[in-house]
Amino acid sequence: LLIALSGINTFIFYKQWKKLFYLLIIVVPYLGYLQLHTFTYTILAPISHDFIFIIPLVIIFIASRKNLNILPLQVRKLVFLLMILLSMQFFNPANELNFVARLVGLKIWIFYFFCIFISYHAIEDKNDLKKFCNVFAVSAIIPCVIGIAQYFLSLSLGYQRGMGFFYLDANLAYLSTQNYAKFSYGPLSLFRIPSTFSYVAQYLNFILAAFVPIITSIYLSSSLKEKKFYTYILILASIGAFLSGNRSAGIFLPIFIIFFYYQEGKFMNIKFFGIKALVIIGICLIVYNNFYYAEYLTKLAFDYITNEFFYNLTSNLTEFFFGNGLGSKTSGARYVDAINMVQLRNEGYYWKVIIELGVLGLFLIVSLFFSYLHQTNLVKKKISVYKEKVFCSAFYAYCSFHMIAAFKSWVTFDGYPTNFIFFIFLGIIFKLGSKEYFDKSYLMLNK
Repeated sequence: LLIALSGINTFIFYKQWKKLFYLLIIVVPYLGYLQLHTFTYTILAPISHDFIFIIPLVIIFIASRKNLNILPLQVRKLVFLLMILLSMQFFNPANELNFVARLVGLKIWIFYFFCIFISYHAIEDKNDLKKFCNVFAVSAIIPCVIGIAQYFLSLSLGYQRGMGFFYLDANLAYLSTQNYAKFSYGPLSLFRIPSTFSYVAQYLNFILAAFVPIITSIYLSSSLKEKKFYTYILILASIGAFLSGNRSAGIFLPIFIIFFYYQEGKFMNIKFFGIKALVIIGICLIVYNNFYYAEYLTKLAFDYITNEFFYNLTSNLTEFFFGNGLGSKTSGARYVDAINMVQLRNEGYYWKVIIELGVLGLFLIVSLFFSYLHQTNLVKKKISVYKEKVFCSAFYAYCSFHMIAAFKSWVTFDGYPTNFIFFIFLGIIFKLGSKEYFDKSYLMLNK
């Protein structure tokens, strides 16, 4: 069925591929729910979105010979080196995974790079950017409303009964809530709330990604009424993230906000910076000493640093210095070869990189992240007099957040839907810095 849908969408949307692109953005919140309901029928359930949307888009691009020579030289060089390393690690003799499992690992590493080209050509001018951000922002309303409703249902009816009422299936409710995981911090109770996704990490991934277009929509609003509308969506998304029951939301959201305001010049280029910095530090100390939740999050973050990422550091680095090969630490590979998967306590994304690609791979991946930040700053300088520069600030914050979150978990960057949305955003960044975008947005308008 998935293969058939892939072929049907390729045929139907061949000449109207942008409609398929926007349809993907609209249904992103619900594809996780589809994954949850179909995982017992096919091992392809976690990548059903690939078959329905991304594969058809890639086929259309290749068949229509779209321009793929759009990557900045610095990024292109790093991607080329990464491809060479991936080829070497695919045939790594130390890798005990079968051929199919290695293909799964290769797919995770390179397939979503195509999303850069898709979004680059989907956004032609400033009107397209505004349309994309508005569509993405509006698509966040329903999952956030449902997530908040699930929280209050769990609070009033009881966790199991409330989630059972939503799913009408005790087993699905049990799986999506990670065995009805619950956390209490004094009078505050948090539950694992998946909203319309397979599990809570997907839900939080979506909300954090949605911050980029929502903030951009606020800044690009053409009226006060429109600006208020998207501001309300931002507030709704923030509440949804906090009530999702993902404990890291209390850390990830401030990280995003700090980097965003840093990029917007709200921290450094202000009067009395020293005094205001002391005030902020004082507020943080008061919150830490008087709210158990804040104290708990601080200790949780410290625990992840000391007992997760740096756990058994020397011996693990020695063992995986040259890498163990593709797929050996890829979650999706377990569906085709669970026996030979590398089991390691360290769960961060950087550890996945080290295990599969070695220390050289870690150097390349980190270099790519810094290259993305560098290119984002260059684009921001190019369009510094235009409102859409805020997309650059928001993406800079989003990318910086991922570089930090990668210490904690691979799911934050490599999991649905971040795994392809990140590259969609990156493609838009490259387009904003292109001559074509400027000509269609401003030069033709002035003529």
